[in-house]
Amino acid sequence: MSKHYHGVLWIGFGSFAKRLLPYVEEYPGVRIKTYFHPDREEAIKRFGSKASWDIDEAMADPEITTVFITTPNDLHSEFIKSALLARKHVFVEKPITAFYREAVQLLPTIRASKSVLAVGHHMRREATIRKAKDIISEGGIGRIVSVYANHSTGFAFNMDKTNWRFFSSRHREGPLLTVGVHLVEVLHYLLGLVDSVSAVIKNRSLRTDAPDSNAVLLSFKGGASAFLESNYSVLSESMFHIHGTEGTIYIDRGQLRLRVGRDVDRIPTVPCLIPLNPVNPFKEEIDEFFDVIEAKKSTPETGYQEAVNALAVIEACYRSSLKEKIVSMKSFRGYYSK
Repeated sequence: MSKHYHGVLWIGFGSFAKRLLPYVEEYPGVRIKTYFHPDREEAIKRFGSKASWDIDEAMADPEITTVFITTPNDLHSEFIKSALLARKHVFVEKPITAFYREAVQLLPTIRASKSVLAVGHHMRREATIRKAKDIISEGGIGRIVSVYANHSTGFAFNMDKTNWRFFSSRHREGPLLTVGVHLVEVLHYLLGLVDSVSAVIKNRSLRTDAPDSNAVLLSFKGGASAFLESNYSVLSESMFHIHGTEGTIYIDRGQLRLRVGRDVDRIPTVPCLIPLNPVNPFKEEIDEFFDVIEAKKSTPETGYQEAVNALAVIEACYRSSLKEKIVSMKSFRGYYSK
């Protein structure tokens, strides 16, 4: 039996929350005590005796130690602040907030708090990304020259006004914010900080009010460049191609192939499929979150700084697209490495 008790308040219980729930429930000492929904009738209908429709009352409950926030992006900021002020530990799904300025405004509250704050940037934990990190760190493909990353779906064609992502007021950068932020955070993990950004954000399907497509060019302080796309207006894609002076890593739909060596008589070398150790990114991030609370580990791998760095690049993309010019990351004071 665990020596620790973790009473959980869950805010925003949609499809993604249901993916996380089993890993939260199986951690020793966890009890899902309350689910919050602002509508009383809906709260009772969905959650019965565990329902709450009064957020202040739920936050004040001394049996609640931990808050999970998996609401639409534009609601993250207010709930994070309320939870930290109530001295609760917080796990929030990425992005940390809908806007960079909101994340920066949270900093005084975060600094004054002794609570743990973890942000669900789980993509870096995937087996392919971990392996790519190892290969790069060991010099397996030489000096990194460029990266092409694409994580896209045809979501725009299945979306209507009942979905918060439909509206530009709530989803200003479209899939760049909800999906592309994963790619940006992984690029930080693999390549370090960005120096400048050039981006185009558009609506190509004309099926939503919010943008549904983007093209982003990132120039990194270390000298590499990356081109990324995250669209709701095309067929699904999931690829991460990392090109170095001595080889290339191809990540496609959960598989990693490694190509090394130069062409011989104009015949390219053949990429080899690399075996991967199976991992569960969701379980890993949830276990780590509670481990940090119990002081088994010092800090979450993806906390405030990693999250605000990714969001700063998204903000730079928005400014670049709006003003049709390259944006330097030097103007973002909160953008730095630990």
